[in-house]
Amino acid sequence: MAYEGSALRMAPEKTSAPPAPLTADRWARLDGDPGCYAIHMDARGDLLGVSQALCRRLGFAPGDLAGAPVAALLHPDHRRTDRAHRILVGRTGELVELEFSEQRLPGGEVLWVTSAAADNEVEPQQADDDLRRLLDHLTDAILLLDGEGRVRYLNPAAASLLEQDSGEEATGRYWRDLLAVTDHAEQMVADCLAGREGSERTLTLRVGNRYRRAALACSPLPGAHGADGAVIRVTTGRGAGLDEEIVYRARHDAVTGLHNRWEFETRLDERLHDGQSSSLALLDLDRFKAVNDHAGHAAGDALLRRVASALTARLRAGDELARLGGDEFALLLPDCEPEAAAELLQETLAGLLANPFCFDGQQFAIGFSAGIAPVQGDDPRAVLAAADRACYRAKAAGRGRVAVAIGETSPAG
Repeated sequence: MAYEGSALRMAPEKTSAPPAPLTADRWARLDGDPGCYAIHMDARGDLLGVSQALCRRLGFAPGDLAGAPVAALLHPDHRRTDRAHRILVGRTGELVELEFSEQRLPGGEVLWVTSAAADNEVEPQQADDDLRRLLDHLTDAILLLDGEGRVRYLNPAAASLLEQDSGEEATGRYWRDLLAVTDHAEQMVADCLAGREGSERTLTLRVGNRYRRAALACSPLPGAHGADGAVIRVTTGRGAGLDEEIVYRARHDAVTGLHNRWEFETRLDERLHDGQSSSLALLDLDRFKAVNDHAGHAAGDALLRRVASALTARLRAGDELARLGGDEFALLLPDCEPEAAAELLQETLAGLLANPFCFDGQQFAIGFSAGIAPVQGDDPRAVLAAADRACYRAKAAGRGRVAVAIGETSPAG
């Protein structure tokens, strides 16, 4: 049985606060910042303000654009790009391409903000200073990466989201150590670090013991000789109503409703540090493939649910049961030595398997092979591997058996 994965314990996510209005003081800071390109519009798309730095870059005087539709600034091709990428048209027809961070405000108003650092005409050191000064004021979480994928800057919003005391604390760490995502975002970042086109996707973000839905966008940072790193933008707070469902799905198996492998490994890791003598049992259904092959996957799912229900009914207080995937179940037995766990498991399985499994007029004899290992050491995966090897020996000895692993909770060489 192959077993891999990692887990983090979750608590329900708090409902996101409503967006804050754009105050006059904040707009004044954005408007007066020479390194800030900002566009403020109402719900209809009419301009309420364009920052002085962006007006100068586009060749307009402050006030020229007040009340005009934002479409007057946008080249028609901007609709073919992603929602963060905009192509602006200057007074003389010059095209200026920029990556904006979009912030939704009360009343349907929208704020686009980016840095003059995105403009190739800005000197490198000034661009870097301007970029960091601007990013400090953004509500989106921003991570700037070097060419190796290590963090060289976190803005305050990112430090807060990732539970870092400060951006300096994260400097030099690999981005994946800070930003844990349950979907595979590595390729997105790798593409940007290689200088390829950026992309954006919605995914599930793990922060400490919490899960939440987020939009992650990644873009390459241009340098003198190609990509000089990447910028990651994380936007949360939209679709907050999905959080409860996301949390449940992240913790539970879809077929049986039991805890899944991520959540189980979290519980196992806790047991490794609680000082009790606990045991881990891995249970593998015998002849499960025959049920699927002869009666279909609906029958297989029904069998899994029956086994889950029967095992749950026989749990002691404090026991933890999970489905790891396929026909594999895991049982964590606190305050129980491996030999006692083996006896308990034999009795439990004997009662469970006394009757054949029936589906759509067909009967199937089912069985279990199980491996038990002591919960000891500091690596949950080593404990799982020891129980896995014991389960393999049980199957090899004729199925329907329980084998105990003693002194095997270190990784196999």
